[in-house]
Amino acid sequence: MPTNAFISYTFADLAFVDSELVPLLQSHRIETWHAQGEMRSAQRWEREILGALRSHEWFLLLMTENSIHSEWVKNEVNWAMQNRAGKVIPVQLRQCASEEFHLGIPRIEHVDYSVGVETARRKLLATFGIEYDPKRLAQYHAQNLSPTAVQPETISQASSQTVREPRMAFHCGQWVPPSHFVGRVSELNKAHQLISARQNFMVSGPPRSGKTSFLRRVIHDLNHHQQQRNLSSYVNLEQGVQLNLRSFMEHTLLCIFGEMARKVFNCRYSDLLSEAGPALPQLKDDRDFGNFHRLFALVSNYTHNDQAKRNQTFVIHEFVRFVNELLEICESKGFQSFTMFYDEANRLPQDISIELLNNLGEALSQTGLIGAYVVGPQMGQHLMELPGLVGNQIRIGPFQSDDEMRSLLIRYYFGDGETSDQLPVTSSAYGYIWKASEGKPYLIQLLASGAFGEAAHDKATEVDARHVQRAYELVQTERPEAFQ
Repeated sequence: MPTNAFISYTFADLAFVDSELVPLLQSHRIETWHAQGEMRSAQRWEREILGALRSHEWFLLLMTENSIHSEWVKNEVNWAMQNRAGKVIPVQLRQCASEEFHLGIPRIEHVDYSVGVETARRKLLATFGIEYDPKRLAQYHAQNLSPTAVQPETISQASSQTVREPRMAFHCGQWVPPSHFVGRVSELNKAHQLISARQNFMVSGPPRSGKTSFLRRVIHDLNHHQQQRNLSSYVNLEQGVQLNLRSFMEHTLLCIFGEMARKVFNCRYSDLLSEAGPALPQLKDDRDFGNFHRLFALVSNYTHNDQAKRNQTFVIHEFVRFVNELLEICESKGFQSFTMFYDEANRLPQDISIELLNNLGEALSQTGLIGAYVVGPQMGQHLMELPGLVGNQIRIGPFQSDDEMRSLLIRYYFGDGETSDQLPVTSSAYGYIWKASEGKPYLIQLLASGAFGEAAHDKATEVDARHVQRAYELVQTERPEAFQ
């Protein structure tokens, strides 16, 4: 007798899973597992979902127009077709293109809820070799205080309440804080893999593609990784008044000093400006801090004196020596890596010659410092010719599937990414936003912000295509550059 089943579905169909499939199967002694929420990162898929797939004997696929467009569902189906042959059960709520899930799915007998709920229940349990007992299901509902099973036609019904404004305001123009960053899972994983391997890389993409938001999320992940101790510093090169090779190296060193003061020695950067150093008892006999403060005094001869008194012999080999000594101190304190994130690195080729950039790349390769640079696509091709400077490229573009768009809207509307509530958005509105935005998160937020506002103004119960159309026309008028 089968003991368990993995349920593959998409978030929009969670109500049917929780109120129909889970009670039906569990009331007949079949344990079930399904992912809670739609925030399925590649990391979570590997750690949690793949583990659940391996530990469950049967695979139940809920086929709807929603799940057809889910890349996560397709990944799970591909795994099951290879590893659970003969134990894959397609469950269909209404007619949809089953071959879109996998070419082998149409050859498997379906359980079709559109022909009747009771008939579908009997057929589903018969696939497991179990006879359907309505009394068991009723008893399960009574014991678990679960809602009465929903009919398929009620799954997508909207709430009777008027659409409200999203709980969190959309970020339409500025970088998105890490807590609201959605998608780009494979790109995030690649960035962390490169950092773990201590390899330089660049992040390239067109304007407003989310490169700075991506960088901020990577930094956030590094700072909150519980099993690793990583240091990182962020600098926007666009803020440099006179950017040249020397100022670039000086600014890099000062950022390293500032981060180490805060994270390694728990003091303020301003404390280092005092010849005696910070008046902290715990640092008095710390040999590493003594070396750190000595290095700061040496570097200050280049960076903090006025132009007449500055040491004018600061060259690349000195930069390499200072960085290496600082990283040795970091390592002695148990820190595994130090990554410098350079935003707006398009300025580098404009103000620094190719020859000097090559020298800089060679210098950085002699240190353990990891460099990450944000550039446009054209400059990205140019910098790839300097393997010592970058070496690897991560391209940031539109969302790859509308699952990511739905996750983004859920995050802003409900204020989190794990809610089980359904968004008050019609399928036609989803389609309109996806098509008009071309999957670009910046445009998705602009259009969704306007569409939710229009629906709230109309006191509508759902955001529909009319509201998106009005938002689209408004953005075209007020912010035409957004579509360029």
